Amino acid sequence: MNDVNEDIGLQDSIWTMERWGWCLLGIFLIAGLLGLLGNGPLSKSTIVDFGGVVLKYDRLTRLNNPTSFTFIVPASLVIQKSVIIGFNTGYLKYVQLEPMNVSPKTSLLKGEDVE
Repeated sequence: MNDVNEDIGLQDSIWTMERWGWCLLGIFLIAGLLGLLGNGPLSKSTIVDFGGVVLKYDRLTRLNNPTSFTFIVPASLVIQKSVIIGFNTGYLKYVQLEPMNVSPKTSLLKGEDVE
């Protein structure tokens, strides 16, 4: 005699959904550890220009969280102890600039860009 009403089809579909849930949880865990959801090895990036200028920045940032850019400029590119770094005004519409470690002597508005 069978005292328990079993629905094997329903049980199999629930187990399948449970396995998918565990897989998604594992994917989010691995993504977080790698830095795809915040700080980690994949969240930072570096660009090197042909002239030797290096830009280090955070690839992923959170809303209202500060982020930083690090520019490394070779001495051979420094003219009269000054360097010009420009940002597109389209980018500047979405960010708020905070004080820098090295303050610029001047800021210029050039068409669509700020230098």
